Amino acid sequence: MEPTMRVTLQTIADATGADRGTVSRVLSGRAREYKIGQARARRIEETAARLGYRPNELGRALRSGKNCDIGLLMATGDYNWLPDTLLAGVQDGLAPTGYTLRLARLDFTDRRRLSSWSQGVRRDMIDGLLVAARREAPGLSGLRRELAAWGRPTVWLTDHLGDDAVLTETPLAAERATDHLVALGHRRIDCLSLTWPGLQSPTDPTRTDLRFAGYQAAMQRHGLPAYKHHAAPGSVALAASLRARLAAPDRPTALLCHGDQWAISALLACAEAGLRVPADVSILSLGSVHGQATEHLSRFTHDEYERGRLSASYLHDKLRDSTASLPAPRLAATLTEGRTTSPPST
Repeated sequence: MEPTMRVTLQTIADATGADRGTVSRVLSGRAREYKIGQARARRIEETAARLGYRPNELGRALRSGKNCDIGLLMATGDYNWLPDTLLAGVQDGLAPTGYTLRLARLDFTDRRRLSSWSQGVRRDMIDGLLVAARREAPGLSGLRRELAAWGRPTVWLTDHLGDDAVLTETPLAAERATDHLVALGHRRIDCLSLTWPGLQSPTDPTRTDLRFAGYQAAMQRHGLPAYKHHAAPGSVALAASLRARLAAPDRPTALLCHGDQWAISALLACAEAGLRVPADVSILSLGSVHGQATEHLSRFTHDEYERGRLSASYLHDKLRDSTASLPAPRLAATLTEGRTTSPPST
């Protein structure tokens, strides 16, 4: 069996037509410093990934003072937010950069463990950090203080207001989803949502608040009345609210749901009322929980894989030039036509 030839900087230089020094500068994160064009740098990075280039991490760490490690910090329990597709996007986004991903799970309210973790990342020379947590996770203020004291580049995997993250334009997504239902011919569109307690300030709204604001803006622009079912998915309150509305003479012909959990409640309510989906009632979800029970839903959502990939690339750009003020990338929502939306039958 022939030995596998080691991929070197010269191998990549020969494959791309660049000189060895240019390849070294790009793969060490200094393309911006040496004014190497983005297209050229991207071609070198993609070639390095395709050829399976593995940098000499020890030598790089000694030369740069960096360990080439990225931390991925996750909240515990229900406050963690890290779908498989999001993690795959992060891994693929980091693949051409030579950085290694190191995962940790932490209760942000445990000050002792938070302090111990903070000391550990300083000692282990973590160069940058990705944080996966829901907005409602307790202890985020303490985590932010630790991150500020740490001073290394950080990117959040969920778009927390005021933090560095890929921007998903949540109100616009809900507004565009409502516009889509109106374009199908629907004029009576209800919104299923819930404002979580604890974040009532209009200057710090939750994702549900932002989505309802987008829905409300679209309905107002089209001159249509807005109606909100304010209850948790699967709750008795939501079932009763839907039962009453679906039995009314002016019942809604479409339901815009904050997420798949609300959409499932809507499907059950329509079945109970003897209404067909989508012939009698269309259902459109603004969030995804992948599984057999929801794969047929029509959705207007953000691609979690792309969010992960953009987040990793954004962090890598910040590591390349920590002094630059880089604009956060934006991720638009896209429509996936399932089997739960159609023009109204009447």
